[in-house]
Amino acid sequence: MSTAGTSLSPPQELKRLATTPAVLCLILFSAAYVTNAMDRSIFATLLPMISKTYGYGLKQGGFLATIFNLGIGCAGLPTGYLLDRWPRKSLLALGMIIYSASTLLIIFSVGFGDMAIYRAITGVGEGMQIAALYVAAGSYFYKNKAFVVGCINIGYGVGSVLGPYWGSRLALAAASWKVPFVVFCFVGLFMAAVVWLVIPRAFSEQRAIRQSLDPAIVLTHVPEQFWNRNIKLLICSVFVLGTVGYGYQGLYVSYLVKHLHYSQMAAATAFSFYGFGCMLPMLGGWLGDRFSNRGAVVVAYGCMAVITYLIFNVATKPAEQCVLSFLQAFFYSSTLHVNHLALFQRSVRPDKVGRATGLFTSTHFISGAFAGYLFGTLADMLGWGTAGLIQETMLSLAAVVVILMINPKTQLQVNRKALGH
Repeated sequence: MSTAGTSLSPPQELKRLATTPAVLCLILFSAAYVTNAMDRSIFATLLPMISKTYGYGLKQGGFLATIFNLGIGCAGLPTGYLLDRWPRKSLLALGMIIYSASTLLIIFSVGFGDMAIYRAITGVGEGMQIAALYVAAGSYFYKNKAFVVGCINIGYGVGSVLGPYWGSRLALAAASWKVPFVVFCFVGLFMAAVVWLVIPRAFSEQRAIRQSLDPAIVLTHVPEQFWNRNIKLLICSVFVLGTVGYGYQGLYVSYLVKHLHYSQMAAATAFSFYGFGCMLPMLGGWLGDRFSNRGAVVVAYGCMAVITYLIFNVATKPAEQCVLSFLQAFFYSSTLHVNHLALFQRSVRPDKVGRATGLFTSTHFISGAFAGYLFGTLADMLGWGTAGLIQETMLSLAAVVVILMINPKTQLQVNRKALGH
């Protein structure tokens, strides 16, 4: 176990892996994220069936669909601190066990209260895994943070395709929404065991000391204090990110089924296209690393404002919704998510990257915890079109203004000449 602080201790001096084993470890990290996305998407996908069983209204269903984010958010910052002190692989595997077990508990719910608790605990485990994945991989491949986060997020994309599609298939075949929750639980437990047994410490436990000594990393203008101006602006932007992203994800299937009168499988198919859009974070991360993380975020927010307006006010045909769902995911998950995280990590000194990652996770997901309830309330009061305009489109445009206020000169810089580029 490593010690806290910035001093170099013997456990931090781990010999780096050869390129091929390191890449294989990154692939396994991405595969582990598949189960997270499957567990996260299945509830929203089957929400119409669950709501019918328990008699939930739109606001109750929206609350349950996104309340898991509260657990992720509450776990994010404490996990960030622990990741600077405890073995990352242990926290990663523990998080996977927690959310897999909680996914199973949902089928034993007797009502709204205990189901909400199980959903929140599911988020705690997911938050632990997310923070551990990002810190471990980002610390190992520290020169290309956004690209590496993008590689991991491919697993989220795969899970976001498999979760809605196969979850609906299993539920319809078994005539019960509970069956997919059982299957996904044991898949998650299996992957937790694989991660624990296969990932070496030389990959998961690399520390920030290499970054601070690397001549390619320029720290001159990065503030010493953690709570600097850029971090505060990023908190505001990521608060919008969670509200917009999880408002859409939490009630999108319900919108298609209840408002556009899609069948369960047609709605699940459209939601699965969201997963395909999540499979391109390497592209979104590469663009941010190659040009500008801030510029990528500004462009993506602007595009998402247009897309969400079309989703809730214009498009009615399944083919149109599939295309828009794909584009929504590309700009939200594959571009905004990875580049926001890179901005957080580059706004602090290397020894504080764990806390920055935890703060990103907490802000993003706490803001998303009540996004479904807010969207459901707006839809009940004003209709789906106006709700989408307010929560999805206008908030995205407001975030553009916030991001433009960030000062890139006071962030960690990568000297491309020192890298030989």
